Amino acid sequence: MQYNHHVRTGATLVGREAETAELHRFLAGGGRGALVIRGDAGVGKTALTEEILRRADLDGWRVVRATGVEAEKPFALGGLNQIVVALRDETAALDPHDREVLATVLGADPVVSPSPMALTMSLLALLTRAVRDRPLLVVVEDVHWFDEVSLTVVSAVGRRVSDPRLRMVGTTRPQPGERFGAGWDEIEVLPLADADAALLIETAHPSMQMSAATRRTILDAAAGNPLALEELPRNADQIESCSPAMPLTDRLVAVFGSRLRSLDARVRTELLRAALDGTPAVAMGDSGSRYVMADVESAIELGLLTVTATGDPVFRHPLVRAAVIHQAGPAERREAHCHLAGLYGDALVRRATHLSAAATGPDQAVADLLEQAARLSIRRGGASAAVDWLRRAANLCTDASRRERLRADAAFVASQASRFDDAQQLADDPLTAAYLALYRDGEVVSSHRRILSVVRDADGIDDAVLGRLVKLLLAITMFCGEPALWQQTDDVVDHLAERLDAEVLLYRDSWGDTVRRGHDVRDRLAEYIDRVPSFEPWDVMRLGVAAYFVDGLPDLRAVLTRLYRQESARGAVTNAMTMLHLVLLDQIGSGAWDEADESVRAGVALAETHHNELFRYQFLGYDGLRAACIGDTETALRRTAEVVAWAGPRRLGHLVAVTERATVLAALARGEYAAAYAAAARMSPAGEFRAYSHQSTEGLLDVVEAAVHAGHLDEAGVHAAAAHRLALHRISPRLGAVSLAIQAMTAGDAEAGRLYEEALSHSGFADFPFEHNRVRLSYGMWLRRRRQTGEARAVLTEAADGFRALGARPWEERAMIELRAAGAGVKRAPGTAVSLSAQERTIAELAAAGQSNKQIAAQLYLSPRTVGAHLYRIFPKLGVTSRAALHQALNGLDGE
Repeated sequence: MQYNHHVRTGATLVGREAETAELHRFLAGGGRGALVIRGDAGVGKTALTEEILRRADLDGWRVVRATGVEAEKPFALGGLNQIVVALRDETAALDPHDREVLATVLGADPVVSPSPMALTMSLLALLTRAVRDRPLLVVVEDVHWFDEVSLTVVSAVGRRVSDPRLRMVGTTRPQPGERFGAGWDEIEVLPLADADAALLIETAHPSMQMSAATRRTILDAAAGNPLALEELPRNADQIESCSPAMPLTDRLVAVFGSRLRSLDARVRTELLRAALDGTPAVAMGDSGSRYVMADVESAIELGLLTVTATGDPVFRHPLVRAAVIHQAGPAERREAHCHLAGLYGDALVRRATHLSAAATGPDQAVADLLEQAARLSIRRGGASAAVDWLRRAANLCTDASRRERLRADAAFVASQASRFDDAQQLADDPLTAAYLALYRDGEVVSSHRRILSVVRDADGIDDAVLGRLVKLLLAITMFCGEPALWQQTDDVVDHLAERLDAEVLLYRDSWGDTVRRGHDVRDRLAEYIDRVPSFEPWDVMRLGVAAYFVDGLPDLRAVLTRLYRQESARGAVTNAMTMLHLVLLDQIGSGAWDEADESVRAGVALAETHHNELFRYQFLGYDGLRAACIGDTETALRRTAEVVAWAGPRRLGHLVAVTERATVLAALARGEYAAAYAAAARMSPAGEFRAYSHQSTEGLLDVVEAAVHAGHLDEAGVHAAAAHRLALHRISPRLGAVSLAIQAMTAGDAEAGRLYEEALSHSGFADFPFEHNRVRLSYGMWLRRRRQTGEARAVLTEAADGFRALGARPWEERAMIELRAAGAGVKRAPGTAVSLSAQERTIAELAAAGQSNKQIAAQLYLSPRTVGAHLYRIFPKLGVTSRAALHQALNGLDGE
């Protein structure tokens, strides 16, 4: 006898007429290209999946099916492996890049870990290739058990499906936090109504006699869940013995468990091996089951298994799998794992995990395999899973000293994956305690003292641990920023230099006193750039921080973005947040301020999720910097106040310094030059470049610009001379360009023009358009004062256009004022006809009503930058230079 979940009446699933019609409409090309079926265990997701598979078969669709299994969630890329293996023949037709990306999914050890975006685009290319000859339906069941990278990629691919010959369906249980399938169509499968529930019992058990009381008890216990409605009547005697508080899923596991006891031992062994092995046998890489059950007809007859179209027996429902594992004894599970390990001699991760589960005591060979699996998982973006494998490897290790090293490694990776509680449990040592104190609470002074005392007495510490301690000490000292603590750190690094790797000294020279130690940092960084893709994520992060302090982020832009996306799910999340800091700083520097706003939002959410207060306030501080650049002084000052209130008492000088620069820029944007100079003097007094102060180089142009506009010309000249004396131009091309600019701003008329021209043509401004246009504005003002109005208008027009493209409204308005003063005609000539398109008219009216570019963009489904470009064309058409004048200009236009 075979059990069919969920029972039909005629050709229709009981109570699912609307859902079935939606499935048929979807397969026929209605709605979006992807559909998620969401509902609790046993509510009917599988039945609806079988319905769309039945319809796809009738219509001639090819089907690729993948299934998530709880035991496989730690296997990085395991979910994607099932899809790609099923389409392996099509991969040969892809371009070399896509084949290389998907090779990692098939089990290849990656030299460069592919980012979720690269995996998304390569998988989409594979699916697009697969539909050339026949329409394709991709079904991913129980996707909540996919590894995080696979889940992210499948969700992203579904959002991009546009070919009606390609359809994707995913099933998942309701999950807290971010929902799978954002941007997909959705069917939420709810419990059956009472009438449908009663009909399902009658349809499923037409010959079963039961009392009205028993029927009512079953209906109450099942609560409209179809699987329960089918199964509980067969075990009505067990219902009364279950506690009313027992969750329905536990009741169903108990029901299936009672049925398992009637099977002989050999069949139960078959079921247990299949349950512990995971997904159906479709793949031959690290992810994909190889065990196939044999001679299990008795389990099929009891409704525990069902048979696929290819004749393979599979578990009827995930709860059956859970019941099989739950009912087996420890010795039975160990024997099954040991048997399964023998199937995976060429598959490191599966062999290691099965042998680990089978081990009853210390076993060095298994510990070695688990450590290798952990390293591979880290390279694939699965640092979180690697923590558990390193911990288990430590428990199995037979060598005491190596056992402690593995536990320390597990604690270190846990801290990088933002698993702080696990890190604390794994290693109660100064290194772990300092990580927790820094990231959770922003505690730097006591953490510095604790780590410093350990590394000063480093004779008994091996070099690997010492390197980690010194790197953490450097990070703590950087966040503190106090010269006295930096001097202590410098002294201990100098003392230990012979035991430290070259990159540690690189970090010290770039993270610390860059003004005096940073002149060769870019050259030293260049030695690592080509090898960056093969580094661990935390090493890339540290090199990225070094690059930031010498204006080298554009060189690492692609790799930092890729690694942030790869690690932010289940990888080195702590590092991912720092990488997002760096991506954000690069976006601010390069003028990508809309993208920077999105990065701030993502970063704050990530930091809050992982209870990382230090990084949360770091994101807020950088948001203040972004807001100051665009002239949103209200946001800039609010962020400044928030960060100072939290960071000040903790002596986090690095964050406070960021707020000081934001304060200078906000005052410059408002045209409050005295306030700007006062704030600049606090950040970097005239002629002084304090040791270990990064904002003194970041804000070099800010200080001189504020001094010049505030009338402190002598102080501006002193500062420019000090920058030249310290050879700041040798630290980075950007500082080379800025150094020329501030010399021009403080030079006599005989030299200024030449210096301005050299600065504006300098390659150092290529990735820093905001500063470039500020120098253009300064040069245009200088030309106008010398009555070179033709040249002034040309330069000021370039500045105004540049600020407009960036969205730096106050700076643009200042350039326009200078243009008018230089005699530029920005008003519409009398009698000139004005013509606005319908879209331009709408944008102008919304802007006149006080709406921001972002608000207008949201209403009209445009990007804020597109709205800004439209306004750029609208203003001269109407003869206005500000949003405030739009209303009157539009009224005048209507009266013509």
